[in-house]
Amino acid sequence: MKRTVNSLMLAGSLLAGGQAMAGDLLQWQNNSLTYLWGKNFKVNPEIQQTVTFEHADAWKYGDNFFFLDRIFYNGKEDGNVGPNTYYGEFSHGCRLARSWIRTCPSARSKMYCWRSLTSSAKATTSPTW
Repeated sequence: MKRTVNSLMLAGSLLAGGQAMAGDLLQWQNNSLTYLWGKNFKVNPEIQQTVTFEHADAWKYGDNFFFLDRIFYNGKEDGNVGPNTYYGEFSHGCRLARSWIRTCPSARSKMYCWRSLTSSAKATTSPTW
């Protein structure tokens, strides 16, 4: 648990430091670290703790959002993944229209946007970093 919290704090500080180097490309960013404890779950072991790191940002040409959960099962292990697991999602958006509209008049009638959403779940009993 201590190693997870230290790793999340390091990741947050590295992301926060990127804003100073971004210049006018980075419009805004936000990070959060959350701890949750709950009991009486119907799925997985009954008592769980979750540490979540979230990051969202907007750049000149797009935006990003991701979160990573580290879930600890207290008292009883999950039969499939053991005493803990990871879950995370990532979403990225790219706005090419902003630059095309300024440079190409015909682009005003067309939409040049790309959006992807990827979601992945990873279950493991030991950290990979």
